[in-house]
Amino acid sequence: MLAVKQISLVRNDFRRLAPVRPEMFKRFYERLFEIAPHTRDLYSESLTEEAIRVNGLLEIAFLSLDHPQAMFATLHTLGRDFSGFGIWETQSDLVVDLLVEVFAEFGGEDWGTELEKAWHSVLSFIAQGMKEGVVPKGAIA
Repeated sequence: MLAVKQISLVRNDFRRLAPVRPEMFKRFYERLFEIAPHTRDLYSESLTEEAIRVNGLLEIAFLSLDHPQAMFATLHTLGRDFSGFGIWETQSDLVVDLLVEVFAEFGGEDWGTELEKAWHSVLSFIAQGMKEGVVPKGAIA
């Protein structure tokens, strides 16, 4: 389970970064496609649309972090909803690491080891909850 302090650090940082989030998430996809070019074909939307989608995913996930019952239901639903949009369920470690890298890039002087660890923990937790919600192909939901 996540520590209250980790959740607070991440939420505050996410709010602080609100003005640059569209650019930040576009940068995430640019880095993803540099590191794993094969992933580009998984995304049919523009980078702007993908950036909006990831921003919305994180906003929804953060809203539910204080409410364990709702949180798992929300993450499982997000996992099912996003399973068709790319690599969350198959390469979540890469996604988490790249998101943390991009948050650090845009974090400025407020970025530090404690915030990096908090982001990594929260994003890993979200990714795991989403993976648990993905129904394998051919399975009955």
